[in-house]
Amino acid sequence: MELPRTEQLNLQASPSEIEEWVERFALWCSIRKGGAQNQSALFFTADGRNLYSLLRNLAFPEAPAKLLYESLKSLLLNHLLPTEFQAHERAKFNSMIHADLVSCREFILQLNKQASRCNYGDRLEEQMCDRLVAGINNLTLQ
Repeated sequence: MELPRTEQLNLQASPSEIEEWVERFALWCSIRKGGAQNQSALFFTADGRNLYSLLRNLAFPEAPAKLLYESLKSLLLNHLLPTEFQAHERAKFNSMIHADLVSCREFILQLNKQASRCNYGDRLEEQMCDRLVAGINNLTLQ
């Protein structure tokens, strides 16, 4: 039985879509026979010419074929993903308010996603509770 091919990476996709593709690629490699050993080669060929050309330019003067998968992944993500400034991400987190049409469960998922960019460390749970209470604009739920 032949394993399915991974879909191509859209280099113009959103940052979250790019991160998801990289995660799915790692999973795809893990189920392929010998995929873990050939992860770099599979990474080059997963998207054809565009991805290879980009990685070749990013790795210069190194030959990209000599780099390990983790190095290639870091080069790609550092190039395609925007730099997140902690103060800006925390400001976005602290201004999040529950919208009327969004369920509480969805609001909590949105808070979790934004909090993951804030580097709260040991204070994460406290910050989440505070924002959850302050962000719900329903007095009966508060």
